Amino acid sequence: MRLQAVSIALVAASGVSVLIASLGAYDALNRAQQDFYERCNFADVFVSLRRAPERLREELAAMPGVLTVETRIVREATVEAADQPEPGIGRFVSLPDEGRAALNLTHLTAGRAPAPYSADEILVNQAYTEANGLTIGDSVYMIVNGERKRLRIVGVALSPEFVYAFNGANPVPDNKRFGIFWMSRRALESAFSLEGAFNDVALRLARDASRNDVIFRVDQALEAYGALGAYDRSRVPSHMFLTDEFRQLLTMAVWIPGIFLAVSAFLLNVVVGRLVNRQRDQIATLKALGFRNREIGLHYLALAAVIGLGGIALGVPLGAWMGHGMTEMYGEYYRFPALYYSQGFGAPLAAAFFTLGGAALGAAGALSGAMRLNPAQAMRPPAPAAFQHTLVETLGLARLFRKPVPRMIVRIIALRPLRTSFSVAGIAAAVMIVVIGGFWQDAVELMLDAQFNQIQREDAVVSFYSPAPARVVQEVQAMSGVIFAEGYRTAPARLRVGPRTKDTVILGLAPGAELRRLLGRNLRPVRLSAEGLLLNRQIAAKLGLAPGDPVRVEFLEGRRAKVETHLAGAVDEFLGAGAYMDRDALNRLLDEQGLVNIVAIKTDAEEAQALYARLKTAPNVAGLSTRARTLESFRETMAGMIVTMSFILFLFAVVIAGGVVYNTAAVSLSERTWELASLRVLGFTRAEVFQILLGELGFQLALALPLGCLIGLYVAKVMVQSTQTEGFQIPVVISAGTYAWAILTTLLAAVGSAAIIRRRINHLDLIGVLKVRE
Repeated sequence: MRLQAVSIALVAASGVSVLIASLGAYDALNRAQQDFYERCNFADVFVSLRRAPERLREELAAMPGVLTVETRIVREATVEAADQPEPGIGRFVSLPDEGRAALNLTHLTAGRAPAPYSADEILVNQAYTEANGLTIGDSVYMIVNGERKRLRIVGVALSPEFVYAFNGANPVPDNKRFGIFWMSRRALESAFSLEGAFNDVALRLARDASRNDVIFRVDQALEAYGALGAYDRSRVPSHMFLTDEFRQLLTMAVWIPGIFLAVSAFLLNVVVGRLVNRQRDQIATLKALGFRNREIGLHYLALAAVIGLGGIALGVPLGAWMGHGMTEMYGEYYRFPALYYSQGFGAPLAAAFFTLGGAALGAAGALSGAMRLNPAQAMRPPAPAAFQHTLVETLGLARLFRKPVPRMIVRIIALRPLRTSFSVAGIAAAVMIVVIGGFWQDAVELMLDAQFNQIQREDAVVSFYSPAPARVVQEVQAMSGVIFAEGYRTAPARLRVGPRTKDTVILGLAPGAELRRLLGRNLRPVRLSAEGLLLNRQIAAKLGLAPGDPVRVEFLEGRRAKVETHLAGAVDEFLGAGAYMDRDALNRLLDEQGLVNIVAIKTDAEEAQALYARLKTAPNVAGLSTRARTLESFRETMAGMIVTMSFILFLFAVVIAGGVVYNTAAVSLSERTWELASLRVLGFTRAEVFQILLGELGFQLALALPLGCLIGLYVAKVMVQSTQTEGFQIPVVISAGTYAWAILTTLLAAVGSAAIIRRRINHLDLIGVLKVRE
């Protein structure tokens, strides 16, 4: 039984390793997050606004439930680093000049904090310095209102607010083009003309405080100062991504190990059942000598436990190795002062419980029949199966199988439908796992094609500090290197439908926009309505909206107008979760006359770099992002993770396919050794005997391959639903190449198993096998 035992142990080890790795990585991330948040006093409530006097700090601190208030300046500006042909974007966060920050403390990993009142010293987040090869003493340049200011790096830091740092327009980190910079409060007041004022607040609440009540009071106090709406920690982008990652890890820890451990339990049931059937006379003798069912049953349960323990012994260190790798991979995206994998007792104990429990259930199912036999009955060989017409013969289809070998194959399958069904299910599980591995690659490729070739068709986007007249679009288009330009208007708003609300940004598109398009079902373009709102389908569903339903829009800038409009339709998008309107209609709701604050441009590739250099120094330009760099960043971020995951799933699929196929064929050979040897004595060749087993295996494969593909599609849908986020809408799409790869992988495993079985048939001891004890 050694090959069968090893194959079953490998299947179990695959499930154990995924369980250990997933739970270990989850524990590492969760522990690092909690420690970092607590150590650096991560705030509970945040709010951004246009400008408010510093005296309001005392009013906020006096609110019931508020323990600590930290007023700050947080603004974005264009930045340059050495050897960067394209400008980047920096988010500048103020540090108190007197004393230390009370909330959202920075954790120094190198250097020191900027000196109080320093005008040119900065802290930089670690990911940005690593991506750009910057060290202490190097310089970057901040460009504000066309002025270029040199800043010197004196320290490298991490922050609980920016564990996952990304620009709001691109939910994938671009550490080379986007960084977090901390500097003196007075320096930022001067740079952004905010002397004696603030534009961002963080609050720490008492344990028993009502967050909703505090948020309501903060909104009332700051509404007149252009507040964009207070929100709690759960809506901080970095925290949201971490929460989604936790959910995905737990989903993986349930689905994949469950499949592997269920298959290993099934294989143990088959193998132990065959063993019990062969040892009926020995069991009967033991019973006659006084051994009880419990003692005999424990013997076989111990056999199953040994195989299960083999899987645990292999799976735990393999899972620990995978967990280390996953934790290191997550460390590239989520920046903590201390992120390390440590193997506790919880995950191995859980793995041992489920593995041994499944093994015991599998063995117990096979033992139940033998344990009920009395000694006299058990000492006789099992009675041959009663002859009966199979369904194929009842339907008159037997004439299709005139030759003896095909007819025997059909009868074997028809007389053991349950065994065949379980084998088919096991092989289908292997196909499904390969399909799931390839699905993620297919989904990402479709996301990239739809987002960057069909939706965002511009080469670059220029954003402004404040809305500008529409003529700025013509001014940009007249610049050398610009082929075409379109102007858009964005406005932060709160959508309200009864008691449900959603904070979002409404993008007003130019009529007949070509560089930015909207897509609906099946990626078909959606025409922008002259009136009404188009919403991301996910947001519309959360708000309970259908086309034509009224929706209240509360703008969070300007005169903070509150208007009624309706849902004109829904759009599908894979990156982001926005709302869209006709630009002129949005201007009317805002009581504006043709203003824009974003210009999308199509550029001449040969003049693009010179154009970007001119744009980044233009007054009122807040930032410039390019589609090529965004796409490159997405591929850099996602490629390694997806390729690694797909490769691991492929290896696991090979294990499960080999385990199921080989055990199925080996059990069939073992159960029918006497029959097959008899056929050899009667004149059947080795090839004909092998064809009987091969035909049964081929039938199972014929059913399992399409079934596994269908199950893979279904599981992909379930996984997407359980891991879907507002920032990423993962499409359920599986290419023909993925299905073909899954089928080929399983067929190769079947070929390898068939080769082993053929070798065993060639070495059948006909005389020994035919010695039957009467």
